[in-house]
Amino acid sequence: RAGVATHRYRDFPPIYTPLFWNRAFAQVYRSDAPPAERAHKDRILVTPDSPEAMEEVLWMRFFPGTHDEAVCQVLDMGTTNPAFERFYVDHLKKILLVRGGQRYLSKGNYNLTRFAYLLKLFPDARFVVPVRDPRWHIASLMKQHRLFDAEERRDPRILKHMERAGHYEFG
Repeated sequence: RAGVATHRYRDFPPIYTPLFWNRAFAQVYRSDAPPAERAHKDRILVTPDSPEAMEEVLWMRFFPGTHDEAVCQVLDMGTTNPAFERFYVDHLKKILLVRGGQRYLSKGNYNLTRFAYLLKLFPDARFVVPVRDPRWHIASLMKQHRLFDAEERRDPRILKHMERAGHYEFG
């Protein structure tokens, strides 16, 4: 949709510097790169310009316990982190600028536990949560878990990448 901006595959790893990265290294990725199946092996084709959930890295930087299973991860209206709030708002403005967007679209699965906090930061935000048939959703998650677990065992660099990118959903 025109006017919507999001993080893309090509934003990782230099996610903290969207202005610099997009201006200095725009030619690193060909705009006509042929689509390839994503690592999920689900027949969805992506390019470096495809939307991706890259912002989890930012959350992990400012909320160090973000993926601690022993701690409730719900961020509500009472959550406050002024350093993150300043950085995040400015960061999203930079993404809007480099992509020519007017609204930011987040693809982050973990934001489900942050809706209240995000609404506090962005009162005009809208949330869309796709709901699948639970049987198919569970089957898909199990398949992804098996796939990524096997790949991470085969190549430990994949596990390190998933940890750096903040993807703990499976594997």
